[in-house]
Amino acid sequence: MTPQDAAHLLRASTFGFTAEQLRFAVDEGREKTLERLAARPAAYAAFEDEVALLTNREASEIDKQHLMRYRAMHSPWQRHDKETWFGSVAEERRVKTPVEFALNLSIAFGVQMAPAELHGKLVVLGQRFHDPGRPRRWLNGFTRVARAKLAAEIVGKVQRFPDRRDLMALLAQRELPMRGEGRELALAIASSEEFQWI
Repeated sequence: MTPQDAAHLLRASTFGFTAEQLRFAVDEGREKTLERLAARPAAYAAFEDEVALLTNREASEIDKQHLMRYRAMHSPWQRHDKETWFGSVAEERRVKTPVEFALNLSIAFGVQMAPAELHGKLVVLGQRFHDPGRPRRWLNGFTRVARAKLAAEIVGKVQRFPDRRDLMALLAQRELPMRGEGRELALAIASSEEFQWI
């Protein structure tokens, strides 16, 4: 499996992935990766117990945002959680929801964003973090500008970038005709039409 194929598969099945997870999927191959992503991990029961302990019926809006962000970032079975939020994953091409857009970038680079801060930015993009809703038309002139601003904020917090080849594999479906390295290249990819799609 090529890095591009693996990246597409991981984008469809997770909230985001690191360069190490991408390399592991390439080495593992398509069939084994699909099986692994679809199977309930042994650690998932303990994770559900942990989330249950953190869940409070009288939780505030900010508490709920913290919990959803925690779940998205740390779930050992992201495919299941993603399907719960967005419906069936398959691998069809579709526009990333605002949640997917933000988490694809922040997880890839290990950037932590305060849940309340992230929630406000997602609302501007038309989606509440604790109530992701179903995929719809997420792109228009206004949301493209807002996505570019969010991408610049996330990328601005990155301390170290992968090399060009790894950065392309991590963020893009394919090699894109863009110049630059590091921050400049990451911003160009995140603002591209290609990155808006799963």
